[in-house]
Amino acid sequence: MTPSPAYSSDSPVRASEDARADAAGEGARPATGVSEQGRDGAAARSSRRGALRVAGMLAAGTIGAAAGAAATHWHDGRRSPTFRVAALPADGSGRRAVSTTFRVAPGTGSVALTFDDGPDPRWTPVVLDMLSRLGVKATFFVLGEAARAHPDLIAREAAEGHEVAIHNWVHTDVYGASPDELGRDIDRTIEAITSAGAPKPTLWRPPYGRVDAVALAAAADRGLDLVLWSLHTPGAAAAKEVGQAAQDGAIILCHDGRSQPYAELMEEMGRSVERIQSRGLRVVSAGELLAGGGGS
Repeated sequence: MTPSPAYSSDSPVRASEDARADAAGEGARPATGVSEQGRDGAAARSSRRGALRVAGMLAAGTIGAAAGAAATHWHDGRRSPTFRVAALPADGSGRRAVSTTFRVAPGTGSVALTFDDGPDPRWTPVVLDMLSRLGVKATFFVLGEAARAHPDLIAREAAEGHEVAIHNWVHTDVYGASPDELGRDIDRTIEAITSAGAPKPTLWRPPYGRVDAVALAAAADRGLDLVLWSLHTPGAAAAKEVGQAAQDGAIILCHDGRSQPYAELMEEMGRSVERIQSRGLRVVSAGELLAGGGGS
């Protein structure tokens, strides 16, 4: 490699090169400033990208959790009711019996009005006000977690003469719960109901109306009867139709919690109760209907 030529500090060549270097330095300073701004911008963009990645991961986690829950419900919802059996009774009696009713035989002159998924601080008071105005009693199949969160609403239901019964601790399919888990959920719901001042419940309506041997055994062990439904009011149109469709012995399913209630539906339900009454039928709780008294 050829070495670079050496110049003295006062040589014309060195002076010329120094001058060029100074000029180049003068001209390079703005470029250096731009580069620093670019680095600042790049850092900001990198920070934004990092934040977006974190947000994306959080969103993906939320979506993944929801998808996982949906997949679990999809899987549980397609299991056969015969995929598992109940254990033998702990008391050794060998017999378990549970009454399961979705309507009763005509002759009582009554229909039962029932509400699932409460108590809800927005809609349960609306329902209670409507029932008070119409002078009827109903059964509330409550979620234990909601009952624990809103004991005042459970207390009001009981104080106004309505029946408080069991739905579940949370709105999950009983097929996805082990016998021990299911038993604990029922017991916790009973505790939430009674600690709020309502009588110990005697009726249970499992979410989605789905039961199997394990659920029936859990009900038998606790002296619970199951109540399903013969008419459903998922929307305002159905609520309007039930005023004429309800016949002697029918059990009507409505909702006062979770995502189903809305103002128009509640208004139509009130009008339908009035139509049922105008047809000479009494509107009572499920317990009254099962007892055959039909209320007063």
